[in-house]
Amino acid sequence: MRITRAKNGMLTYRYAAGADIIFKFHMLCEVGAPYQGAARCLIQRNGWRVDYGRSIDAAPWCADFVTGTLANPLAKLIPMVTV
Repeated sequence: MRITRAKNGMLTYRYAAGADIIFKFHMLCEVGAPYQGAARCLIQRNGWRVDYGRSIDAAPWCADFVTGTLANPLAKLIPMVTV
């Protein structure tokens, strides 16, 4: 599991479900159930406050956005980890 954050705060969730099967989504609710826990853990570790399912005027039309960071001292101590 890897989460990237665009300059505008939009999140992209990427994960592989096999050697040649890679998924990419912009909303956590689209991520497969077995991978949602890892995504939530990465969001928490980064201390992100997320606006889930925000409507936008261009493709992908709906996405999750980081709106700020939580007062989480662990956010600086725990690096972003790919699972």
